[in-house]
Amino acid sequence: MEVEAAPPPNCADSISTLLDSLGQGGTAILQTVFGEDSWNFIGTGSYKDGEAYSRKGGSGAKITKSDVSTEVTYMADVILNRAAASGKSIGDVVSAPNQFLGYTIGLKALGQAYASNVGSNECDHLMTAATAIAGQLTKVDHKDVRSWRAVQQGSPGRARTRRPSDIRIANTDFF
Repeated sequence: MEVEAAPPPNCADSISTLLDSLGQGGTAILQTVFGEDSWNFIGTGSYKDGEAYSRKGGSGAKITKSDVSTEVTYMADVILNRAAASGKSIGDVVSAPNQFLGYTIGLKALGQAYASNVGSNECDHLMTAATAIAGQLTKVDHKDVRSWRAVQQGSPGRARTRRPSDIRIANTDFF
């Protein structure tokens, strides 16, 4: 009698300790960044101010996994700063109407990543984002950012023009 091999663990099972460490607040941040970050643009060029949209990306530096990890830390800091300033929970901040469009969009993508196979692009995204968020949750001081905007505004629009104090990471401007 042949014994069937057990199926490989899904991504969420393989990093359950990391995911559990996020708690409800960290999971809400994770859901939000899954609908907002630039993961799908890794390998494409970032946009320069005012640059026209292109399916191939902008003419700036290529977006890397490291860029997206940094972008996620900034997104986490925006959310954590807003929660601290308002006295509201992280979940209340990210689910507030018209604040973070990625919160609703991210639910489906996050679910797909949880169920994905270890080693898949989705699992890599989940591990990268969860690790970045976990690091921010343990910090006392956060970057002085309160909001972000996608660099590419509208379709087929042009990249937004940064203000002098804006920080551009991947395809997101923070301020």
